[in-house]
Amino acid sequence: MPNQSSKRIPISKEDRIKAVFLNQKGKSYSEKGNELNRSKSCIKIIIDRYNETKSYDDRPRSGRPRISTEKDERQLLRTKQGSGSIGIWCCMSNYGLGIFPIFDGRLNSHGYVDILGNNLLPSMDLLRQEKPFIFQQDNAPCHRAKLVKDWFQEQNIEVLAWPANSPDLNCIENLWSWLDKEIAKLEPRSLDELKEIVPNILNNVPKSILENLIDSMSNRINECLKNKG
Repeated sequence: MPNQSSKRIPISKEDRIKAVFLNQKGKSYSEKGNELNRSKSCIKIIIDRYNETKSYDDRPRSGRPRISTEKDERQLLRTKQGSGSIGIWCCMSNYGLGIFPIFDGRLNSHGYVDILGNNLLPSMDLLRQEKPFIFQQDNAPCHRAKLVKDWFQEQNIEVLAWPANSPDLNCIENLWSWLDKEIAKLEPRSLDELKEIVPNILNNVPKSILENLIDSMSNRINECLKNKG
């Protein structure tokens, strides 16, 4: 019989999420391995698989349409030669940023549900600090799909009703503007370089920026109501 200690210990989905989160925080493979009690090679496999599949599952799931048809969640086109772009999704509260996946291509409703399940749910404990919250998103087509609405209902997550054509109300747009300026300072010359610097920038966003943006929401909404928007 094989030695018990040589058996492969299954990697839980929770450990995969933690590994990706620590990776986005800039932790080394040794630091991630020590925290999760895993070898560096095991951590590398987790990170490589997530980068390839954008999923925390043990194997890529089948039957999902490719993320390729609807409006981008966020497109960043900031390479020196302007030769490409990446997509990024992010959630935030005044307690910090959640997990922020970087992806290629465009999001449809299936892709958006995958992102919510893999990134919003694991981020919720950090973002709400055991307090009630309301989730806000804009009216991008993939956000308004029945599949997405059903998902929020199944998860018992309240979504703030949002007026059409109101980017000025959406405080995360200010975060994107700040990110664009920080990217421009570094002048990335390739998509690979862009993918490397974006996590570093977001991991170091000043907490005061997030607090001010979240605190500004009440004034934004009051101004909208005042002007019968």
